[in-house]
Amino acid sequence: VFHNLGATPRLESPGYGDLLAHVHPDDVDRLRAANTAVIRDGRFYQIDYRAIGDDGQERWIHARGQVHRDADGKAVRIVGYNLDVTARYRAAEQLRESEARFRNLADSAPALLWLSLPGGAREFVNSAYVAFLGGDDEAALTADWRTRLHPDDLNRILKEQVAGETSRKPFSLEARYRRADGEWRWLKSFSQPRISAGSAFTGIRDIAYNVTDAKQ
Repeated sequence: VFHNLGATPRLESPGYGDLLAHVHPDDVDRLRAANTAVIRDGRFYQIDYRAIGDDGQERWIHARGQVHRDADGKAVRIVGYNLDVTARYRAAEQLRESEARFRNLADSAPALLWLSLPGGAREFVNSAYVAFLGGDDEAALTADWRTRLHPDDLNRILKEQVAGETSRKPFSLEARYRRADGEWRWLKSFSQPRISAGSAFTGIRDIAYNVTDAKQ
């Protein structure tokens, strides 16, 4: 346990108090409450918490164990393990920071940006996209763009979109769409397939510009 915490035990048989001494102050009460609850009436426990090693470094620990009870149901020992999962938490934090930077960059763009999954469902839209449609992010993610297409462009765009997505190659579309204020705007979109590291198709990334002034 102490090795996983990045601590050097100074006792031959370090106790629970020695363990808590290395737990992050913000997580001590949560860890103590989880242990108390499982000892009182549980059998298994699982918790992630932060620890501070003798080197001053913060680590994330994944703890899992099982309570052993005597014939009267009294807890006599807990058998389990503590695993250092710092790398996993740091990777998740880096991913969140990367996503936040992407969101800030996307929301600062005047163009409409969105990411689509295979099948067409959208998993991300930027602020310009939401503003064009009106409403909130959730409504924008599920909005049916076919209801915003100009009737004279609808059939053509549907055919071109199917052909473009099926090709798994970059493609472009241009049509009139009804904005949230009721005005018809010409949008020119550019789409690229999203390919995973394993060469699997994971959807499409799109960007659309308002080209109404140029068309007029």
